Amino acid sequence: MTAKFEQVDVGRWPSGIDKALAVLRLEPEELEPRYGVRFTPGRDDLDEFREAGLRLHSGRPVLLLRYQRSPGPGTMVSIDDGDDANEALSELRAAFELSARDLTWISDEARPAKRRNPVFEWLVALLVGRRRVGARAH
Repeated sequence: MTAKFEQVDVGRWPSGIDKALAVLRLEPEELEPRYGVRFTPGRDDLDEFREAGLRLHSGRPVLLLRYQRSPGPGTMVSIDDGDDANEALSELRAAFELSARDLTWISDEARPAKRRNPVFEWLVALLVGRRRVGARAH
């Protein structure tokens, strides 16, 4: 399987800060042979970790991270705080050929906004008293 990314040294985020995008079901030990990703060890104030810096085809920086004592399974994916989460998730899924089942968590920011049915909106307005049944505009 050929992934659509390049491995890079972990560096600074363009905006100076990152944000969590998703958690992959796979662990670093599974990602390494499957995609050729090389994880390197590190340590911060929270714990020891393994990380892999990537640049997707568009140039988008992505960080894969797994804390040693993380309470749940999987590998966290972070992107730049100024990045569009929907676009980043779409590109990540395409690059790694991921299905929805390959992700155990997705940031609310990356979830498409649900459109409400106009009838539902009218009913809500009616119930909260903003609209009167049979009232005419003058």
